[in-house]
Amino acid sequence: MPRNPKRHPGARKYKDYSKESLQKAIEAVNSGKSTLRKAAEEFGISRATISRRINGENAGKVGRPCVLLEEDERSLVQCITAAGEWGFPLTLFDIRLLVKSFLDKKGVTEKRFCNNLPGKDWGMSFLKRQKNILSQRLCQNVKRARANVDEETITAYFDELQTNLEGVDAHLIINYDETNLTDDPGRKHVAVRRGCRHPERIIDTTKSSTSVMFTAVGNGVLLPPYITYKAEHLYNTWTEGGPKGTVFNRSKSGWFTMEIFEDWFRSIILPYFKKYDTEAPKVLIGDNLASHVSPWVISQCEKLNIRFILLPPNSTGICQPLDVSFFRPLKAYWRSVLGEWKETNRGSIPKDKFPCLLSKCLNAMTSDCEKNIKAGFKATGLVPLDRQQVLKRLPRTTVLSQSNDENNITWVSSLETLLQEKRSNETQPMKQKKKKLNIPAGRSIVQTMLNDDVEQGSPSQGTVKKGTGKERKGKRTHNESHLSSSSEDEGLFSVHDTDSDDVISFCSSGKENETEGSEIPEQSSSNVNTIFSSDSPVHSDDILSGVFVVVKLKYNENTKKECVKTFYGQVISNDNDGQCRVKFLRKSSKNNKIYIFPIVDDVMKIRLDQIVSTVKPLGVSRGRYTFPFELS
Repeated sequence: MPRNPKRHPGARKYKDYSKESLQKAIEAVNSGKSTLRKAAEEFGISRATISRRINGENAGKVGRPCVLLEEDERSLVQCITAAGEWGFPLTLFDIRLLVKSFLDKKGVTEKRFCNNLPGKDWGMSFLKRQKNILSQRLCQNVKRARANVDEETITAYFDELQTNLEGVDAHLIINYDETNLTDDPGRKHVAVRRGCRHPERIIDTTKSSTSVMFTAVGNGVLLPPYITYKAEHLYNTWTEGGPKGTVFNRSKSGWFTMEIFEDWFRSIILPYFKKYDTEAPKVLIGDNLASHVSPWVISQCEKLNIRFILLPPNSTGICQPLDVSFFRPLKAYWRSVLGEWKETNRGSIPKDKFPCLLSKCLNAMTSDCEKNIKAGFKATGLVPLDRQQVLKRLPRTTVLSQSNDENNITWVSSLETLLQEKRSNETQPMKQKKKKLNIPAGRSIVQTMLNDDVEQGSPSQGTVKKGTGKERKGKRTHNESHLSSSSEDEGLFSVHDTDSDDVISFCSSGKENETEGSEIPEQSSSNVNTIFSSDSPVHSDDILSGVFVVVKLKYNENTKKECVKTFYGQVISNDNDGQCRVKFLRKSSKNNKIYIFPIVDDVMKIRLDQIVSTVKPLGVSRGRYTFPFELS
């Protein structure tokens, strides 16, 4: 059948009536109010059609039967909905391949399909038949960390909320979150000549953005915003024309630091809460970003009876009211206001114009602001408290039809089990070996040159003797690659084995380590030994959970040469049996004076005699630690 069928002039009318008209005609004839002839003339339906329906003849569907049985098509719909709920939605081509696989396994050859693969027309007809259940939408990419938020995490979160939100009024529940307003007004639908593949609009855009902290109250009130510029200094013209009560600040990165977060709490939260009874319980809810957790803020919350609540990790998309219902319309209004300004101005937004544009944006959405905020608090189960509002947005098991044998589960449930395992599966980062090639610039590389370079150095640069320092510099063994990384893989690899309590021996029976004369150079740690040298060992009472320590470890204990290294770490637990669990930090590849925790936790059980000393960080900023001494 063609995609746009057209009826030829004079052709027989094909079902040129509705189900309602046919039913009325049948009722008129059965009740005796009309004859077949009059009913056919009144409703425009053939007498033969009315007669057959009255007598129960040809009561089935008109046209050729579908390829899939009704039961099979229902199972296919269940598979499609289950895959979408678990984060692996199927495209129209995937559905066609799934049908082909089903027909092949069933041993059915469908002549209307090419090699049992349905065409696009069948796919569109299938979606049209199931339009009450299925629809085509643009999907949004979600990181695996967000997808790992499960029902157990949300249930534990609401169990705590039920206690903390008890007796708290909606006007005393505050949610905060920072977002960035970009200098790009986005794309628009425009009318151009047919066939123009890349329509362009002349408008200046940049990748710059300005960070703004928004604060919303459970009763729908939006508190004044807090704007943070990316600059070293703040000027008076940058603070004029903004929304009433707006507070301005600046930082080197343009994002919030702990000091700016404290100033926001002092400027926005405290004045609002002090208007109400100090004895009444109050709630402050936000994400668990490191710069948003300040000891001073926590102490102030304890004094003023403010319950400081952090959201579960990676759950802001379903638990943060501002993320759920406020930021999307805000960005839409912002792009509209920004587009109007850029039509008459050139370049990026000057900082002295940003407050005026933000004020215009918030004024434009005033009518929807209160409604969106209340909808966000309701959708996240905060006001009123209802955990089902969040749980229903998590993947759930589809209600499946059971076969005659109760022990036999349908193949749809097997698909759901597979999708659930795939959703929660944690993939390990790829460990890539990198080696500098000693090939002169301008010379083409061939495989023999690479092999020679690996074995004995580049022939063009001269053979490098085995066992020398130059070879060690240009040729890094696989085991040593764990000790350093580039900016691309920062934080991905660990020094220790997270699945074992023992120290890893870096010099295993590998081919590279068996090279004659290849010795691991001894690390210079005289400065560390001098600083942390002590005659008395560290007492077990000093090793508390959360304390930072300096740990000295020895590697290659089975060889003649030993390599001693010193690390910074944080104590997780003290077993009081001469051992404790420590989570190690590593140097940042961008700055050797900054230490960070790797993405994959580097946890290891060590002996207390391996701890040199306890240490206190000089500063903490966005998960980056600085210590008084640089380890070697």
